[in-house]
Amino acid sequence: MNRFNGWKIHNLAMLVMLAIVLPLSVWVYVLDFTNHKGDALRNIDNQLLIAATMAEATLPADYHDRISSSTDVSQEDYDVVVERYNKLCAELGLEYLWSLMLVDGHPRFTSSTSPDKNVSNGLHAKFFEPHSNPELYQHAFQTMETQFRINKDKWGNIRAVLIPRYDAHGRKYLFGASKKMEDIHLLILHILRDAVLTAAAFLIPAVLLSRLVSKWLTKPISELAETAKKIGAGNYDQSITVTGAHEINVLSETLESTRLSFQRHIAELKSSVKEMQEFKDNVNNSPVIFFRVRIAPGFPTEFISDNIDFMGFTAADMISGKVTWDQFMYKDDLKKITEALNQTLESNGETYALEGRVIPPNGEIIWYENWNRILRDESGTPTHVQGLLIDITERKAARNRNIRYQNRLKALAQDLTHAEDKERRMLATAIHDDLGQMLAGLNMKFSVLKETSDRDRINDLVQQVDELLNQIMQACKSLTWEISPTSLYETDIAAGLERMASDLKKYFGLEVKIETAGIRIELDQVSAALIFRCIKELLVNIAKHSGTQMAEVGISRIENKVHMVVSDNGKGFNPSDQEEEASGFGLFSIKERLTHFNGSMHIESEPGKGTKILIILPLAPADPESDEYKKRQAFPIV
Repeated sequence: MNRFNGWKIHNLAMLVMLAIVLPLSVWVYVLDFTNHKGDALRNIDNQLLIAATMAEATLPADYHDRISSSTDVSQEDYDVVVERYNKLCAELGLEYLWSLMLVDGHPRFTSSTSPDKNVSNGLHAKFFEPHSNPELYQHAFQTMETQFRINKDKWGNIRAVLIPRYDAHGRKYLFGASKKMEDIHLLILHILRDAVLTAAAFLIPAVLLSRLVSKWLTKPISELAETAKKIGAGNYDQSITVTGAHEINVLSETLESTRLSFQRHIAELKSSVKEMQEFKDNVNNSPVIFFRVRIAPGFPTEFISDNIDFMGFTAADMISGKVTWDQFMYKDDLKKITEALNQTLESNGETYALEGRVIPPNGEIIWYENWNRILRDESGTPTHVQGLLIDITERKAARNRNIRYQNRLKALAQDLTHAEDKERRMLATAIHDDLGQMLAGLNMKFSVLKETSDRDRINDLVQQVDELLNQIMQACKSLTWEISPTSLYETDIAAGLERMASDLKKYFGLEVKIETAGIRIELDQVSAALIFRCIKELLVNIAKHSGTQMAEVGISRIENKVHMVVSDNGKGFNPSDQEEEASGFGLFSIKERLTHFNGSMHIESEPGKGTKILIILPLAPADPESDEYKKRQAFPIV
């Protein structure tokens, strides 16, 4: 394969010239950088050597001859040496100046430099302090020759010179000078920049010259190619007039002849293309997907309309084989599709239809309805399947929603049928187990009371009778509230809610805050009863399930609607989990009753973030003869 396929000829010519110029530029750059870098490093080593020699010269000639222990140089004298080295390092741009003496095989400091160049901070190495990195000096002390080393330890990353010496007693010591590698790297970067500039100064004129020469050499061929490109783009009125060398003239005449031939045929094709485009637009703008596949393993796609893109891929993906049917067809449906085709072929049929599912890249299942026709060749052999698809996902979802809704209504109706029996059993149990037993106990107390004459005994029995009567009264009130609370028949909403809040505090320990903004709201008895039933059910649910003992109820009237908000700061829940609820006077039941009165309910809740439920109920018409008023009066709220 020609790797230069598609390149313009003047670019190829320029590439050839650059193939000569660029290596020369690189050679200039490398040579310049290498020379300057070597000079710079030699200068740094010479500077370090001179600095170490100067450091040695600042000390007395017998300085090391007089050292035998850590007390031979006083702290004051040592600090003077350190201060002198600090100033010398600052003037010369060095990191450290120091000297070491080899004592019992361990190098010890005999002079040093402060890391911060401030002797008063005491950060420098102390006199006769052992060096923390003795390996750095082993080779120098072994050979007693000047060494240039790069080292990294607690004193920093440095390039150092080490100059070993013998004192008058034959003991080994050395002077050292160092520079930060960071400063050396910075210097090398400057050298690198200068080398790049030098190479650029050579390269830029060479590139410009190469460009001018290549364009001059290839200008006739480029003009001919540009003209041919315009013709290829459809500009058949562009005549070819390029002249030049013999080969250029031959190409120019041949292309001109071809252009005239194209111009004659293009008019005939335009009308056909227009008709085909109109048909394609009609297909792509319809909700129906047209396709044709070959009857072969994998069902290769030969045509599919562009509106397949709603499934998450393009028609080109399928025609090219990048996307195949088995990649997005629902796995359970593949066998059904194959069986339907085989049955049609076995029965020598021509058409068949089915429903199925696809899973586009976004993972969302799409239902489709499919009608197919089998195409045969001249010998009658089946060769292709041609058909159309239509998205029926929303239709299926609506059908399923309707089925679920009907199931919920059936379950609610069954539950309401059983509710009366349940309440009767509850009432019978409460009367028998609670009231019945307490009345029986009361009867026994009266029997004993009639037969005793002991005054103390009589007083005791009277007290017991009084307590039983109080318990019986409390049980009756509780049972009455459970069956039909008095607030249910209040038409003054605020007063009824306050009474309900008091009852909930007494029976469930739930503290309910009622907020009506000081407005008196009166409703018809049916609407008021519905509101009280809804709010009571929601507050009892809060008391039983929310894990909190605080709730708020806000109610207001806006024009001809009543707005209610019931909220708590309890453990909350996921509202979607309630979608399938269909029993009892639960959220679904409340919503259905509100819907009967053209009301609505909206739930805001998250696990751990409490719950807020908004209820909106239109007011009943004032005209008792209206259909809406009669519908409300006939609806069983209690």
